[in-house]
Amino acid sequence: MLACQAKAFLTDAALASLTTTGSIMILCLGINLIWGKEIRVANMLPVVLIGLALSYVPGI
Repeated sequence: MLACQAKAFLTDAALASLTTTGSIMILCLGINLIWGKEIRVANMLPVVLIGLALSYVPGI
């Protein structure tokens, strides 16, 4: 039900932005698990909203 309502405002650019941001966050989680680095993935959560908002700005 939520997907049907989100379909109205999720353009191809917005979906690509969400996919890219999510992939980078999953990559950072993997780096944390494999090499024990300290990348704070929770600090990246606002980027999901910022990337989504920027996908609606024309010319970017």
